[in-house]
Amino acid sequence: MLLPEHLGKELLRECDITVPFGTTIRSRDELERALGSLKGASVLKAQIASGGRGKGGGIRFAYDRATAYSEFDSLLGAEVNGLRVDAVLVEDFFQVTAERYIGFIIESSEIWLILGSKGGVDIEDISQSEPETVIRLLINPIVGPSWDEMSKACEKIGLNNRQAYFELARNLFKVLKKNDATMVEINPLAEIGDGSLVALDARILIDESAIFRQPRLIQHQCHDTHSEADQGLPRPLAKIKQLSNGGAVAYAGIGGGIGITVADWIADRGQTVSLMIDLDDLIASGRLEEAAPSLFQSFDEAPTVKVIFISLMTCSYYIPDLAEALLSAATARSQANAKPVVFNLHGRGEAQSESTFLKYRVRNSQNIADAIEKVIAAANGEVLP
Repeated sequence: MLLPEHLGKELLRECDITVPFGTTIRSRDELERALGSLKGASVLKAQIASGGRGKGGGIRFAYDRATAYSEFDSLLGAEVNGLRVDAVLVEDFFQVTAERYIGFIIESSEIWLILGSKGGVDIEDISQSEPETVIRLLINPIVGPSWDEMSKACEKIGLNNRQAYFELARNLFKVLKKNDATMVEINPLAEIGDGSLVALDARILIDESAIFRQPRLIQHQCHDTHSEADQGLPRPLAKIKQLSNGGAVAYAGIGGGIGITVADWIADRGQTVSLMIDLDDLIASGRLEEAAPSLFQSFDEAPTVKVIFISLMTCSYYIPDLAEALLSAATARSQANAKPVVFNLHGRGEAQSESTFLKYRVRNSQNIADAIEKVIAAANGEVLP
């Protein structure tokens, strides 16, 4: 379950992570009250279940009240990344010295911390073009990140205020465990003039199988919202990112943090991810089945791609539904230019998806490590069984 940004920031604040002061609003009257509580310049952010809001026009900046009203009027009710904006988070603007990245993800029952000296909208691209700016740490699931781990990580990627990053990592680990999250991500994480850290965004996925322990979060689940004019019309395919020219791997998954990890892992094995797409928006809005054929076509037509890697590890979505949409599209392709596909689908309802894999005569990888081995083999020109 993907939490809206404003609720994610509440969870960060509860664990002593600094976030901008802000209010979620739905009318001009509420905007008037909200502006009275802010220090000066403001940021207005569309509250939708989608990443990439900045590039999609869903984040606006206002340096005076007149501009704030104008930006609010143009944002509320608008379409951003194919979703209607029904609520806007208005919060204090921070003058940022540097944008960083930090996140925890759970994959294959392991907890990984990802720390980046650069952050922002193109974090996946940065992890490929500048791998020295990103580091991944396997974290002890009981005690969390240690001082030695964080100190060495900060030194490796050139972060100076090690104590601040250590305290932030410890607090973010608390957010993960306290709320039964499978991913917590701050991007961008702002470093401001005095060296302190501020979470400018919050992307948190909650394990739906554990939601009975988090009853206050259920009512806040993000839902896809379409405009009336769009009802019944096909939705656009989510954007495929080009991370490099000449890479042999095309990757589709859920979440920027996992994408960085996968791209890093593949790079460590001597291959490169050239194309990447986050399927979260397509799945959340019920458009995966519609978009899957075009997705595979785009990957198949990429001249340098030798293998397609589909990795979905999620407790939020139902694996049998995802498997049916993806496997039916993959097996329906013309074999003339079809690239080999490595599937790694694990999570809620995983056992029930076995019949789907049998029906389409496709193998599911045992885990992420097994899947990466197959991807590297195919990228190196080996024929997959």
